[in-house]
Amino acid sequence: MARCLTGWTIRRPRYEAEFFFNPRMHDYHPKLVLGRKFPPGRGMEDGQEVLHLLAHHPSTASFISTALCRRFVADDPPQSVVERATSTFQSTGGDIREVVAAILTSREFNSPAVYQAKVKSPLEYVASSLRAVGADTDAGLPIIMALDRMGHPMFQYEALSGYADRAGTWINSSTLVCRLNFAMLLAGGRLPGTAVRLQNLPALNANPSGRGLVDAVAEQLLGSPASPSTVEAIVSKGGLGPEFEVAAYRPRGTRPEAATVAGLLLASPEFQRR
Repeated sequence: MARCLTGWTIRRPRYEAEFFFNPRMHDYHPKLVLGRKFPPGRGMEDGQEVLHLLAHHPSTASFISTALCRRFVADDPPQSVVERATSTFQSTGGDIREVVAAILTSREFNSPAVYQAKVKSPLEYVASSLRAVGADTDAGLPIIMALDRMGHPMFQYEALSGYADRAGTWINSSTLVCRLNFAMLLAGGRLPGTAVRLQNLPALNANPSGRGLVDAVAEQLLGSPASPSTVEAIVSKGGLGPEFEVAAYRPRGTRPEAATVAGLLLASPEFQRR
């Protein structure tokens, strides 16, 4: 295949880069790719034909369909939805819109078993955390370094396949601590270049305290109540102190308890999943 693509290059790569086939660089000898013979003496059409061959190969349909199912359904998607997506890929000539539609309308996609089964990548986690607290950020070095500590240095993955889309790549004891630290720094307004205004959360205007505060912040950050186990962990083990139950809301600032609750909720299992 590499020999089929000889001569395919780029003209003026540092300026207005454009594709260019250089016939003087091409290998004109016969070739064999996946059992198909390429006769000698041909030029650019060698590369065009081999790309067509790969695009229509059954393994390509299966590979791309599996990756899409892993993205939208689960790390280990049911084989039934993979087969349906693969069949759609083949019958439509690789129409990605149709393949995605087949996945999103499948019974497996709407199954309770895969609801929130996907863990956010570090980039998804950081972006959704910033969005959840309504942060204004310059996306400067503190954010970039946080991603790096979570295992997701920006634009530094060497393989062409890109970062993996599996929880096992991102989740371990070290990266979970990094996520918790990021969440607490963000909610506490201690990330340089990033401003957080938790006092703007509408639910806090009701001046809740204790479990009511956890529920109120959870509704804003998670879009739904936190699980009983998460609420209990925050109230009983969050190190909030006895003043947590009687803290008064200060309109001109964010009370420490609200920031602590917000940080712990951003680090909760519910928020870690999408």
